[in-house]
Amino acid sequence: MVKDRKDVENAEQRIFDAAVGVFLEKGYDGARMQEIAERAGINKALLHYYYRSKERLFKQVFVSLLSGMISNLSNALEGSMSFEEKLYIFSREYIGFLQHNPQMPIFLLNEIRLHPQLLAEAAREMNLPQILKMYRDEIFHALGNKNLDDMQQLHSIVNIISLLVFPVAAQPVIQMIFNIDNDTYSRFLNERKTIVPNAVLQIIE
Repeated sequence: MVKDRKDVENAEQRIFDAAVGVFLEKGYDGARMQEIAERAGINKALLHYYYRSKERLFKQVFVSLLSGMISNLSNALEGSMSFEEKLYIFSREYIGFLQHNPQMPIFLLNEIRLHPQLLAEAAREMNLPQILKMYRDEIFHALGNKNLDDMQQLHSIVNIISLLVFPVAAQPVIQMIFNIDNDTYSRFLNERKTIVPNAVLQIIE
């Protein structure tokens, strides 16, 4: 009976962990509540008891994933460090997060395209627009010290994000083309934590 009680107490977390895996793999449309229940080792009725609907569960997963990423990046974008120092920390933390969550880039791109309203609702619940605006303003302020105009600043930010995200999002294709094993690719991504900020600083200095 003790084991049964523990299973009930842990059911909500098991459901959530299973939902993260299913949503990242299959997106909102491809995810099925039955599969989430099976992965969590519970019946579908218990799943609906805790989360009521797939939409509600998806929003909670999205908020949790984005909150984790923002938390990782906060140290890089706050404080009195120079722009160069923040850029190196941001690159390290961002790639590190994506290494632990490699499905995130494709997941976000697909869901933004297919379900923008659903993601917008979840983003508002976590006050994401205001958080991102604060970070954007801080980056623009730092880049402003480089005497770049508005368009150059925008290009710089998009370049930074693209250089960090693309190697993770395209990992299977890059590994196939260059015949790279997982260990080698991990070293490649770790090197980009320094290579990307170096390249960006050379362009804007």
